[in-house]
Amino acid sequence: MPRIIYNDHPNTLAMQEFMRRAAAGHVMGTTRMGLDPKRSVVNEFCQSHDVPNLFIGGSSVFVTSAGVNPTLTIFALAYRTAECISRLWKQSAFLYPN
Repeated sequence: MPRIIYNDHPNTLAMQEFMRRAAAGHVMGTTRMGLDPKRSVVNEFCQSHDVPNLFIGGSSVFVTSAGVNPTLTIFALAYRTAECISRLWKQSAFLYPN
C-alpha cells in the first residue's frame, strides 16, 4: 500500500491562494466513465469504448463529484488503469496490432 506524505510548500500555498481567487477547480465529467458506450466514454479501467489502446486519466472520467478534493481518487484510478494497461500489454491484447 502506498504511503503518501505531503507538506505544503510556501509556493504551493501561494499558488493555491491565487487559484482560489481565480475560482479554478477540477474539471469533471467530460469523458464520463461507465459500462454503456452510448452514455459514457470510458469503461471502469478508463479505457475508451471506441479506441482499445486509448486510456483517459484524471477527474474528467467522474460522473459526479464530492465535497472534497478528488486527488486520492484520481491516484487510485490511475493505479488501476496502469494495472489494466500492464495486463493487456503482457497479453498483447491491443497494442501494436499486426
